[in-house]
Amino acid sequence: MGRSQTENLEGKHQRWLEAYVVRARRVEEHSLAADWDALVDLTRMKIEVRRFANGEVRIRHELPPEEVVESAAARIRPILLETEDCFHMKALRVACMSHIEQNDGFPAAVTCPGGNGVPGGFRGHACRAGE
Repeated sequence: MGRSQTENLEGKHQRWLEAYVVRARRVEEHSLAADWDALVDLTRMKIEVRRFANGEVRIRHELPPEEVVESAAARIRPILLETEDCFHMKALRVACMSHIEQNDGFPAAVTCPGGNGVPGGFRGHACRAGE
C-alpha cells in the first residue's frame, strides 16, 4: 500500500506545508536572493550594440555566471513542479482551506482597479490599493 492510500488528508497537508517551507527557505538562502536589487536587475535585459565604420555590428549581452543561475534554478524547480510535495499551489491550497475553515467561509472577492471587473483576490489583497 502506498503512502497516499494510508495517509490521512491532514497528514498530507502537513507534509505539503513542511516541504514548501523547507524549500522556500533554501531558495531564500541562495546568493541571488541575498541582493534584491541585483536580482531584479537580472530581469532587465541590457544589450549593447556597437556599429563600426566598416559596417560591422557587434551585439553584447552580459549574463550572470552560469553556475549561480543553475544552482538557483535547481533550488526553485521543485516549487514549480506539480508532482512535488513542495509545489507552491499545494501549499497555497492548504493555506486557503485553513483560512476558510477558521473564518467560516470565503472572504468577499474584490476587483482590481482597471481590471474590467475581473476578480482580483480576497479582501486585503494588494489589488485593493486603488480603493
